[in-house]
Amino acid sequence: NFANGVWFVELGSLTDPSYITREIVSVLDIPVDNSLKEIDLIIEYLKDKELLLILDNCEHLIEVCADISGILLRSCRNLKILATSRELLRISGEKTYYISSLSMPELNEGLNIESLTQYESVRLFIDRALSVNPDFHVTNANLPALAELCRMLEGIPLAIELAAARIKVLSVEKILEKISDRFRFLISGNRTALPRQQTLRAMIDWSYDLLTEQEKLLLQRISVFSGGCSIEATEEVCSGENIGRDDILDLLSNLIDKSLVISKEINGANRYSLLESIRQYAYEKLLNKDELHERHFRNYLKMCHDNSDTIGREQRLWLSKAKADKENLRAAIKWSTNSNPPGALQMLNEMGEIWELNGNLAEGLELYKTLLSKTTDYDIEAKAYALMNTGYFAGRLGEYVIAHNFTYESLGLYKQLNNKSKLGYCLNSAGNFHFLKDEMKTAQKLHTEGLEIGMEINDKSLIALSLVNLASISQFYEEYETSLGQYEESLKIYRILEDELSTARVLIQLGNIYSKIGELEKAREYYEESIPILKEYDDHIPITISVLKLGDISFSEKNYEEARLLYEECLSMGRKYGDSTILIHSLRKLGNVELIAGNISKARELFIQSIKMCDTESDKHKLALGFMGLVKYFFVMKEFETSARVYGIASNLFESLDLKLPDNLSETLNINPAEIKKNIGEDRFIRNYTAGKAMNMGESIEYILYNSNNSESQN
Repeated sequence: NFANGVWFVELGSLTDPSYITREIVSVLDIPVDNSLKEIDLIIEYLKDKELLLILDNCEHLIEVCADISGILLRSCRNLKILATSRELLRISGEKTYYISSLSMPELNEGLNIESLTQYESVRLFIDRALSVNPDFHVTNANLPALAELCRMLEGIPLAIELAAARIKVLSVEKILEKISDRFRFLISGNRTALPRQQTLRAMIDWSYDLLTEQEKLLLQRISVFSGGCSIEATEEVCSGENIGRDDILDLLSNLIDKSLVISKEINGANRYSLLESIRQYAYEKLLNKDELHERHFRNYLKMCHDNSDTIGREQRLWLSKAKADKENLRAAIKWSTNSNPPGALQMLNEMGEIWELNGNLAEGLELYKTLLSKTTDYDIEAKAYALMNTGYFAGRLGEYVIAHNFTYESLGLYKQLNNKSKLGYCLNSAGNFHFLKDEMKTAQKLHTEGLEIGMEINDKSLIALSLVNLASISQFYEEYETSLGQYEESLKIYRILEDELSTARVLIQLGNIYSKIGELEKAREYYEESIPILKEYDDHIPITISVLKLGDISFSEKNYEEARLLYEECLSMGRKYGDSTILIHSLRKLGNVELIAGNISKARELFIQSIKMCDTESDKHKLALGFMGLVKYFFVMKEFETSARVYGIASNLFESLDLKLPDNLSETLNINPAEIKKNIGEDRFIRNYTAGKAMNMGESIEYILYNSNNSESQN
């Protein structure tokens, strides 16, 4: 493309800017003329030439490089200059092209050897590793460590080369273990390279030393953030003591231009972050760490406090902010757990539904348990709210003993405080815990007490919540008309309050009712109305429930393949978010699909898995449904006596819950008690059914495990 060629001028080793023109003269092999200045010699030589001049590594000589480039471009109309630099030249006509890091594997990406080697960072590591150890090769065993190593090194070529050099004496797994101390570990580069290219620290030193004192200070302070930050957070946390609030924007722009800070637009707002190697380097140099962590904590505590009671559009915006700053929220809680436990507890409380909406109940539970185990003298109101949340999280995760203890301790404190509104919500939380344990009468009593308090103090949100919970109990007892009335009344309140999230959750429950009474199209309408709203809020558990119920509709319509796909999606989401209830139901429902499809062994395995996941004391309804699955399995296997005995076990569980035992187990497979009797006779049916009813839970589980295994081996 250039008639007079491409010429490469390496400036990295120069320290004196006055030598730049001399280097250009030398590379272009321009005859020396002592009567002219070097710049004039270059202009005279290039003015009629069509040529590309590459100036490599300009950052440490940036001002002189910019001046020379501007003069040459104005004087030589066919000249093009390509300058590589960690900082912009900032001259007229300059076009910027940012060089990204080498491509690297995504977190949690399913990889094999072939797909892993498509990434540039991995290919570079392999190439450099082979140069020092010809026996090195990627295996299924070291593949995860190699992917994680390249992610941790963020695609930085020098860091990858230095890590690969260690393959002479260490495995990939050992290199990964040591990489946390990257500045000590990533040394001993090529002796013939420039000093700044021999160690990771020297590479960053080179860029850092070119900064002004204010730029250095801002870079150090930004290192306190995790996962990036907004301009508002940067101004709040990093200003003060030699950096004015009004200075932040210009200094931040300089750091972006110098390739030390990354700017990325996310959902219409810019976020600023550092590569982890840069962040660790800058954090090492930060002197007043505790002061910066305190500012960081206060900033995110205020953000949580300002948004804790939002609903509707404001709540969606808050959830979006919280998602973007989840690593900062984690970091703030982690720091304050040791430095300021009451502040950490306040922050957890202010985060409200964030833990559930982001699918992080287990993380929230562990944080609460850690803080509540401390001997700190917490504010009683804050402690009561924390106990209530801890109990709710534990109940959702199937940790019923913890749920009971924390929930009832919270109830005691709220009664002591005489806070009627919070007491009403805590009664509902306690009711939910008993609902999850299939203790419906106790749950109903607690929700009714919550409703009475809500009506007494005219708390519309509490009234609606209590009605929703009472409706769930009515639905459990198949009192569908009562349940519909309670859900519809709560829906009216939530619409008036403009509480979109609660509205969507009630729509799911209305869909459940209409599905159960056979109005499938109406049910589908409710589910399909709720899902887009829930997705806006990223409300994982109700979304999963909606998908599960759509699977039930597909199953009822005998569209079994679609049902399978929907149940498998629910199973995946249940595993991702650690929701035991979703997992148990998904496994059992998939078992029903496999049974009808003729995959008998697979169906058995799924039913057994669902039963094993149940708490034998607290999950009686889920256990009963799992046993009903095995009744069908043994029937299909023509083991009718075993089927009758397991039917007796399930019957016992249904009766303990005051529920009616289903007569028709599978319309498609024509499985019901009458068919079992037809195959073995009335006497043998009654004998086995009665024996099953007489078993305790331990005996029941031992029986079904032994007989299902025996059935498989005979089959």
